[in-house]
Amino acid sequence: MATDAAASIFNLPDYCVESVSVLADGQRQIIVETDQPPGCTTCGVVAARRKERRSADP
Repeated sequence: MATDAAASIFNLPDYCVESVSVLADGQRQIIVETDQPPGCTTCGVVAARRKERRSADP
């Protein structure tokens, strides 16, 4: 996976920024891709397959 400029700036070598958009309320939505295995956001266990996409919404 090629590293893009945004991933280099933020020192995220395993991520590639796919798209960025500014929402109506001024927030930015950033879609990233990685070739690293997904981990559970709660316990950190690495999954063998992707069950669903994670959202960065708090």
